[in-house]
Order: sequence, then C-alpha cells, then structure tokens
Amino acid sequence: PYVKMIDQMVKINIESFNLKEPDDKVRDKVHFIMNNISQASCESRSLELAQMLTEDNIPWFASYIVEKRVSGQANFHKLYLDILSNIGNAALDKAITRSTYYSITKVLQSPTLTTSTADRSILRSLGMWLGQITLARNKPILQRHLHLKELLFWGFETGRLIAVVSFVVKVLEGIKESMIFRPPNPWLMSLLGVLRDLYETEDLKMNIKFEVQVLCKNTNIRIEDIPKTGELVSLHIPLKEGRTLDFNLAKLGGGSGGASGGGGKSPTIDGVSPVLDGKIGSTSPAGPSGGSG
Repeated sequence: PYVKMIDQMVKINIESFNLKEPDDKVRDKVHFIMNNISQASCESRSLELAQMLTEDNIPWFASYIVEKRVSGQANFHKLYLDILSNIGNAALDKAITRSTYYSITKVLQSPTLTTSTADRSILRSLGMWLGQITLARNKPILQRHLHLKELLFWGFETGRLIAVVSFVVKVLEGIKESMIFRPPNPWLMSLLGVLRDLYETEDLKMNIKFEVQVLCKNTNIRIEDIPKTGELVSLHIPLKEGRTLDFNLAKLGGGSGGASGGGGKSPTIDGVSPVLDGKIGSTSPAGPSGGSG
C-alpha cells in the first residue's frame, strides 16, 4: 500500500507548484547578492533583498534559495537561515517551506536515488534544512505534505531505505533545539519507534542501522528507551535479481534463486519473517535540480 505513497506527494507538492520568473534585472541582482553575501554582510545584504521582494517574485526567490543554494550547500544553512530571519517576511517563510517540500519530492522521485551519492547528499541536505525550519522552531511537519513514518514504510517496501532513513534522521536532528518535539511527544515517539524497529531488524545493512545510532547520540536519546512499534512485520521486502537492496541476504544463502534461494532463511524482525516480494515499486523519472546559481 505504500508503494504509491510518492504519487500523493507529487500531487500535493509538485502539481500545484507554479513560479513566475522575475525580470532579468531583479534576477541578476539577486544572483549577485547571493554570490557575494557573507556572515559579516548578512544584515545589510538581507535588507537589499527584502526591498526587491514582491508578491509575484517571492515564490521564485524561495525556489532559488532552496534548489540552487540550500540543497547543495549544507555548510551555509545557518547563513541562509539568518538571511530569512533578517528579511522577516511571513509570506517568504511560507514559500520557503513549500519549496522545500517540492524539492524533497523531486529528489525522492529520482530513478537513481539508491545508486547516486549526489542524489542522497542533496536529500540529506534538504532533510537537515527542513528540520531547521520546522522542528527546531517548534513547527510541525504537515503529514499531507510529508508523512515521515509512511515514507519509512515506502523506503522499506521499495528498497530505498539507504536514502530514506538517512533523510529522516537528518530531519529529526532538528529536535535538538525544540521545546515541543522531544520525548514523550507522541508524533516523535511513533517515528522513533519505527527507527528502533529498523535498527533491530536482523540483516538490515549496518550503514542504515548506523544512521539510527548517530541520531540517538546527536539528540541525546537512548535507543533502549524508545518503545518498539512492531509495524514492520506486515511490510514486503523487495527483491531485485534475487537479492534485496537494503538487506544482507547473500550470507544466508539467498542468492539468485529468489526469496528462498539455496534454502536460506528470510530476514527477520523480532523473530517474524516479513513477506518477500519480487516487485520493485516505481516512481516517475524526475531528478533534482543542481547548481549553485
């Protein structure tokens, strides 16, 4: 049921997304300022940008910040947050959030998500940014735009956990600065519970489990204090050419013979074997926009 979840995200976050390009003079001035802005000049440059913003070009400017700057420049996130704070425009802040959901959805659609380190790096950067503009500011992530728990299930059933878990972890790092999204917040605990279930899933690749460990360390939450959900048991593990993308089946004898190849056993979650399914969920072939403008 989660394979088509991304289609709903596309419908909400992409299909209704429209931009109106500003004239060349405004665009060139914005590019010049953003190419030369620094922490020292942030306040004065931000005021210049604020004076150029109009109701028509705010969506374009928000998209430019997110797609051309934020997505590929994680080291400058603080600078971009300071720019937005100095501008202090509520309509811009709303447009930035919407552009972030848009960009995340685009990257999740990428057909090279599991094989491209560039795609996953962009997704991680966007996740870190989303956590900073929402959770760190005590603002919720609206499930109609991005249902993080169902996204984990989607990643599980489509063999994309290598990208999705890393993304979700980066989003959740925003709780470090939150007054609301800390244990025992129900939304947070439900999400952390799925991450603990994944962490304790036998044969899940170690680099995916390591992401959960790092999150717990960075947010000062003990993994043993997180209640399990048991919600992974009914999910399907996808197979591709007789192997899974996120699980280590080879050592169990699950070679090219399929789910039960070589008489090997299936991965287990708390001793229960999930259903193995040979079909991979597909998404529309659209990749992220790169470049720094």
